[in-house]
Amino acid sequence: MIFTRFFGERKLKAALKKEVDRLKEMSKTVLVGYPEKAGSYDDGTSIVSVAAAHEFGTDNIPKRPTLREGVDNARRDISEFITDQAELVISGDASPESVMDGVGAIAQASVQQEIVDLKYPPNTAETIKRKGSSNPLVDTGEMKGAVTFITTSEKQSEGI
Repeated sequence: MIFTRFFGERKLKAALKKEVDRLKEMSKTVLVGYPEKAGSYDDGTSIVSVAAAHEFGTDNIPKRPTLREGVDNARRDISEFITDQAELVISGDASPESVMDGVGAIAQASVQQEIVDLKYPPNTAETIKRKGSSNPLVDTGEMKGAVTFITTSEKQSEGI
């Protein structure tokens, strides 16, 4: 049986472990949506519960998936942004964190625009009369303003 050993094995293992740890630290997720602490409307109704009702629909509220549509609409811009930033990260001129924050900002803006642009399904005549507006998701602007993003390595269990 032949065994081989090279000098510097410990240094190589330490360097590889350090690099793996650095990559794990960079492995984060951008979450875009409505955090549990998004607040409430004047009547006490949670912004998150209203956003969820519109995103998924209920017996009384039609589905208006602005969160999913907004993120989907941002995919091309996000992809282009990441491609543009990759070389800067590799050269050390940008941090992975700044790229993740940029991704979050692009997705957040797209969701907010989707809320403003949404026209279908339209409000009922009764809702239009009460709100004074036909835009289904814009009344006070609180839902649009509550859209945010976080960059995290932890699994989230609240909000939508």
